[in-house]
Amino acid sequence: MTWNVGWRGMTVGRAELVVGPSRSDGTMAVVSRFRTRGVAESVRPIRLSLSTSLDARSHRPLRASETLRVSGVTREQAYVLQTKPRETHTLQTALGIVRERARRGASPTNGYLFVMFDGDRYRLDVSVPATRSDGIHVECRAVKTDKKGHVDPRATAFSIEVLLSPAPRLAPLRVDIHAPKGKLVADLIEHDTNL
Repeated sequence: MTWNVGWRGMTVGRAELVVGPSRSDGTMAVVSRFRTRGVAESVRPIRLSLSTSLDARSHRPLRASETLRVSGVTREQAYVLQTKPRETHTLQTALGIVRERARRGASPTNGYLFVMFDGDRYRLDVSVPATRSDGIHVECRAVKTDKKGHVDPRATAFSIEVLLSPAPRLAPLRVDIHAPKGKLVADLIEHDTNL
């Protein structure tokens, strides 16, 4: 899958997600990359690479690594993703959970999960999927937590809206992130029908 990414009304880059085949050790890799383009590249070059290793049968996340490079400064993170007391996800597996929740039909209640990104843990509250004329909408709210999952009272929450295509594909057509520094929008431009 490939998305054009915009910020404050301007296209700033491209993101892609690739799911690899099952490997001999019983795992599979999900790899995502983001790179700024055009004017944004000349002003503030950003590269993000995220790789998540999943159990090939259960699709549960096992470990992940991130490399974020902003204007020449690189930060690397590696995680062993915990399963107890509450499973921790990456951005990739969180998107998979949102799609699976829509596939199974609307749960009568909202849910939440924990997501690791750039060394921080977030609680992601996920709404009941709502079917509308343009697809299935899922609204989320993210806020930073401590390592035990308690919400940081100083943290600013931000909202995420995901628009999925109708079942059975449930392709993430658009993702809007309303963050304190502005709105980030990702619009799907290529989609492998097997994902």
